[in-house]
Amino acid sequence: MERYDGGEPDEDEEITEGDPDWDLSEAHGYLWYPEREHGPVPPWLMLGVSVLVVVSLVAPGLYLIWRYG
Repeated sequence: MERYDGGEPDEDEEITEGDPDWDLSEAHGYLWYPEREHGPVPPWLMLGVSVLVVVSLVAPGLYLIWRYG
């Protein structure tokens, strides 16, 4: 186990991927997770479900207006 000598870390020392502080360094970047192309659901599926929900909410009203209108 290494002992801490109380000195400040060298600013010139390069942090690499093997270092414990890699995820906190500027070299790693500031994103918590890498960027994804899209969320957990593909955009085409999200669009399809949204259209289906809107149609299912509007259709009964349009039917009643057409039927008894």
